[in-house]
Amino acid sequence: MTAGGVKRVVYTLIGVVMLCLMQGCSEGGRRLTYESLQTRQQLECQKTPGQHCPEREAYDSYQQRRDE
Repeated sequence: MTAGGVKRVVYTLIGVVMLCLMQGCSEGGRRLTYESLQTRQQLECQKTPGQHCPEREAYDSYQQRRDE
């Protein structure tokens, strides 16, 4: 990924977080923020060749595990 691509991801993530804060972090906002963070982590992991990247955890699985 190029530096411009990373900047785009970071700015998108900042926008999502700001949107979530403005909306009072509704369920949809939390889900969108979680998915954006998962995508960012996946992209960062893929930058290092040969590194094992963990599988993405679905938001519903994350919530269920967190509520236990």
